[in-house]
Amino acid sequence: MPRTRGESIFFTAITAWMMVYVMTVYNTVLATGSFTNTTFLIALKGMWIEYIIIGLLAYFVSGHLSKMCAFRVVQPGDRPIFIIFAIQTFTVIWQVAFASVIGVYHGHGFTANFTPDGNIPKFV
Repeated sequence: MPRTRGESIFFTAITAWMMVYVMTVYNTVLATGSFTNTTFLIALKGMWIEYIIIGLLAYFVSGHLSKMCAFRVVQPGDRPIFIIFAIQTFTVIWQVAFASVIGVYHGHGFTANFTPDGNIPKFV
């Protein structure tokens, strides 16, 4: 876990970049219907707006929310590994929720069809 503000910013930037890039690669594959070498470049070019938003949300919002949620499960006197695990678990939960909403908005906007309507792709 980061101990200084600089380490916290660096850790947040790296983890947010990895999450946004992998999710963008996944969404690019779904949108194009193929997984080729150019998929990685397309994803790299198209991820920056989401990366900035997710990075800011990670640092300023979900970090605080995850600590609030984690300390409802663990106590400050518990073993540090359990505290770290609880905080990181809730960080992932909050970040995936934020990234999903941002991804849907970026792809389709906030319309009447924002919530799923049953047309979920089937994986064979």
